[in-house]
Amino acid sequence: MPHIIVEYADDVLNQQGAILLCQQLFNVVEETAMFEPANIKVRMYPVSIYKTASESNGFIHVQCRIHRGRTAEQKKFLTQSITNVLRNMEIIDCIFTAEVIDIDTESYSKLVC
Repeated sequence: MPHIIVEYADDVLNQQGAILLCQQLFNVVEETAMFEPANIKVRMYPVSIYKTASESNGFIHVQCRIHRGRTAEQKKFLTQSITNVLRNMEIIDCIFTAEVIDIDTESYSKLVC
């Protein structure tokens, strides 16, 4: 844990930008010291068909799926750290969002092969 899942408008990031963002998100999540580095997973999903209220805006949305137990302050620190990475990429005409979602540990299963 955590699973960092990024959905982004494919006209906002090219492949190199997505690779860079993936690495930077991994780094910033590691720097929070809230998680073991070996447990951090970042996935990037480009979206080619989307609609926003403003046709000039693309989007980058980051979901942080984590096990329960973090405080509201820790969760806010995590999302602020992530949005700082996005801000520093100097992408224009884009809406950035980030959220933390607690995983239901009772129903979560993991198998390492």
